[in-house]
Amino acid sequence: MHNNFLVHSALAHKIEFAWETAIDMDRKREQFRTSPCEEYEKLKQEFSKVEAERAKLQAEKEILLYNISVLFRTAKEEITRKDTLIANLRKSLEKYEKARLE
Repeated sequence: MHNNFLVHSALAHKIEFAWETAIDMDRKREQFRTSPCEEYEKLKQEFSKVEAERAKLQAEKEILLYNISVLFRTAKEEITRKDTLIANLRKSLEKYEKARLE
């Protein structure tokens, strides 16, 4: 009888251990099931933020490229205008000096 008690006790202990292990595995399985979804949602939100920031920076880049091209074109036109003005002033100076010498 004492031997049967030990067998039943050992069997009860093994069943209890198996039950706890099964419960732990279920918890881990459930945690694994929900965690990737939550992680996916977090990553999806982070990606959306990064994508929005990229779009904003792209728009700013396009504006800056447009502005710098307008500035460059304006600078070229101003240089041309100043060169023409300088050439006209030189011609006027030459005429004035010729008239003065005559």
